[in-house]
Amino acid sequence: MSRLAKFRRLNQPNAQQSTDDVALQETFETALRKLLGEYNMNLGDVVSILDLSRIAKTVSTKRTVRRA
Repeated sequence: MSRLAKFRRLNQPNAQQSTDDVALQETFETALRKLLGEYNMNLGDVVSILDLSRIAKTVSTKRTVRRA
């Protein structure tokens, strides 16, 4: 068996996995966009909710206010 044929045979499962990954990503994106639409939100809204640095600042501010 030539090296090229061996490479192709070994790489075939990777190509299938890549195709499956793309399909899963498209399904996820479709479901996410539908869900965001139901709540009238966009990706920026989600990022701001999940922004840990913003949360840390809020917690720090609340602690400061409680001590004062």
